[in-house]
Amino acid sequence: MTRKRLTLEQGALLVLGLSTMAWMGVPRYGRYRAPDGAIAGVVLDAEGSRVDAAEVALFDDTRRILVERVRTDDHGRFAFSDAPERFDVFAWDEGASMRTGTWVLARDRAQGTTLELRLGRGTPRTVHVTDEAGAPVAGAEVRVIDARGEPQVIQRAMTDASGTAEVLLPPRSHVAVLPRTEDALAPRWLLDLPEPEALPEEVALAAARTIEGRVADEAGEPLAATLVSAWSRDGERWLGWTLSSADGTFRLATDGTPAVLRIADPTRAHLARAVVLPERLAAQLGTVVLPSGSRVAVQVGTGAGPIPARVWVRGRDEDSWSFGGRTDSRGRIELTAAERFSAVALPLEASSDASGALIEAHDLVPNGRTLQLVGKGSE
Repeated sequence: MTRKRLTLEQGALLVLGLSTMAWMGVPRYGRYRAPDGAIAGVVLDAEGSRVDAAEVALFDDTRRILVERVRTDDHGRFAFSDAPERFDVFAWDEGASMRTGTWVLARDRAQGTTLELRLGRGTPRTVHVTDEAGAPVAGAEVRVIDARGEPQVIQRAMTDASGTAEVLLPPRSHVAVLPRTEDALAPRWLLDLPEPEALPEEVALAAARTIEGRVADEAGEPLAATLVSAWSRDGERWLGWTLSSADGTFRLATDGTPAVLRIADPTRAHLARAVVLPERLAAQLGTVVLPSGSRVAVQVGTGAGPIPARVWVRGRDEDSWSFGGRTDSRGRIELTAAERFSAVALPLEASSDASGALIEAHDLVPNGRTLQLVGKGSE
């Protein structure tokens, strides 16, 4: 296994993980209570001081549209009178080129509380979105993910009638361009941008090709919110992704002819599957079964003790990567593994010498004991 292949998997799964796991995350709440029924918060700068006149945008996460924009008052506070069932809130201070975001929030969890949005610096960039014929694509979402450490969505912008959107990028980022469903265009993901200037000024979206199918467990029960991603035969090009619905069905729009579908359960309760597609691909794929496996515990650390890391396992098939997860405060995580498996950990501790250096173990079997992945670090 090469570092390049893991980087592709890491980029895809970490970015996609934001969509599948966002509603399980909890944003930071302040000690100030919001008015009853309101979605409210306070905007802080990097030092923790309140920011007045910052702009705050409320997005409908289901329909991917901008709902409302307000500005903070003299005390850095803002409020929306109502919100969609699932929504994002983003804040920025244009003068300081700063922007932040939250996880996707459920309205019933956020009402009556106060969100704290802490700003971070970014570099302004302009992107123009077109179709393959060069016509502007209006209403497309340009989503920015901070790729430093644990990824976080920090901005969602919409293209205007000319297909143009203004974004602010962190030093390293992932950028997704997501068109409206009715435009019949495929999404475009730009992964691992090493600097803001790496974002192209022009992004062309290809016509979408649709694959439909169903994901189930070994008993035939549907698996909801399962990640389905499409890849080229050599594994070097990512061609799109989607999530299965409550009845296990999915509809995947891709920007090419995929050769492999990789299907992973974000709950990590089932083994991942890689489905090799025929050259003459039918629109209907049928049912894909995710098998059960054995639960394995993994602990990641150095000689100095446990460290935070993101961990994946795979079976003998190079494409059968599990949906990765982050270790807890003890450096532990539980995953589902096949009869023989490999485990890979990516340390996330910025202050450790192990940060960014892969820790790997191969040809393993589940044996009921905790697997220890030990990397180099500060003693």
